[in-house]
Amino acid sequence: MDRLSYKIVAVLDLGTTNSGFGFAFTSELGFRSDKLKVHVNQGWNDGRGNFLFKTPTCILLDKNKELEAFGYDAEDMFADLCIDAKQDKYYFFRGFYTNKNFTSDTMLIDETRKTLPAIHVFNLFIEAFANGLMEKLWKRSTNFVKGDIRWVIPVLAYLSDSEKQFLRSCVEKAGIHSNQLMLVTKAEAALLYCQHLPAQDHYQKLQDEIEYMVVQLGGCSADITILKKEANQVIEKYRTIGNDCGGTSVNNTVLQYIVNIFGPEVITSLKKEEPEQFLNLEREISIKIKTVGKGQIRRIRIPMYVLKICGDRDHGYKGTYDLYGKRIELVGDKLKIQNDMTNNFFQPTIDKIINLMENVFADYRDSHNVKEIVMVGGFAESILVQDAVRQNFPQKYIVIPDDPVIAVIKGAVLCGHQPCQFLHISSSKVR
Repeated sequence: MDRLSYKIVAVLDLGTTNSGFGFAFTSELGFRSDKLKVHVNQGWNDGRGNFLFKTPTCILLDKNKELEAFGYDAEDMFADLCIDAKQDKYYFFRGFYTNKNFTSDTMLIDETRKTLPAIHVFNLFIEAFANGLMEKLWKRSTNFVKGDIRWVIPVLAYLSDSEKQFLRSCVEKAGIHSNQLMLVTKAEAALLYCQHLPAQDHYQKLQDEIEYMVVQLGGCSADITILKKEANQVIEKYRTIGNDCGGTSVNNTVLQYIVNIFGPEVITSLKKEEPEQFLNLEREISIKIKTVGKGQIRRIRIPMYVLKICGDRDHGYKGTYDLYGKRIELVGDKLKIQNDMTNNFFQPTIDKIINLMENVFADYRDSHNVKEIVMVGGFAESILVQDAVRQNFPQKYIVIPDDPVIAVIKGAVLCGHQPCQFLHISSSKVR
């Protein structure tokens, strides 16, 4: 698609845990970040008064295998179906964009153990996402047709050619022509965005001929790529991936502490009898934990169902104090968590990230050329993670944009507007 033939760059950022989208009119794109008007949707309502940049990567289909809802709406509707014992009549897929090698024959298993072809699930999710983006576009302008849009999907660097073809097939089934689609790596998108930070942040400007470690911290994994930019080329020098290195791991750790406090039978009963309250607990953990900093106390609201069961069984909340002393205690309907316990929640995941980065520096033969580390992704927002990286790599300059959760979306817009040649490393150098 010729650069001069489109008016809009639209980005669909599909993640394992959460997904989001953004767009820009080419007339509003310049070469400085203060001139970049990239519109990132912040209308995802988690049902608790929070409007976020991303929504869960999940989809609800009816008995005819057609779209019912996606994102937060799909989670809420499925919880209601579980309450009414109607969930078996529907298909609910959650976190389905995994590190699996997808092909046209791949089958996905939903939350009720039913299966559907992966290509059908991806197709409907992408179509729903694209339609949501189009609605936002039409509200801003009607002076365009679908053929005026260049669609960009940022992907992980390790995606094979067959997986890329699978994704392209899903996009085409969703009504987007292949000549309008562009796949870019999340790492190159992040690097390009950081190159266009505001002039007042000139100390963060990236330079040609220097090698950068791009650390993409998402919900489930840490994806590390070493890149070198030369003129209109981005050269991939090294890449690796570490599982259980994202925010989801921390959320699961917190949830396990709550299970230990109130008992596994109570939380299992909560999930079965009051799925909506369990869903709210998961969202509460995600929101409260992701912004925690050193020395901060966090309070997590406990579902009324749990409080009632524990109150009725005579020994109340005694387990809270037996396990963790007053580092975690119940005050009213909230768990009050002291800062040292909060650090404990993060430490195993942070250790995995640091070890992964250290292994890259040890394994990559030209690691001495890596001068700066670029951190993006939702988990890169964590102050504890940022501090750990700075402390463990004091000789490296750490680049963290103000909006790491949407840096890839904004960078992908730039990639769509100013395409550069991306040179992959050979498979022999992949770790």
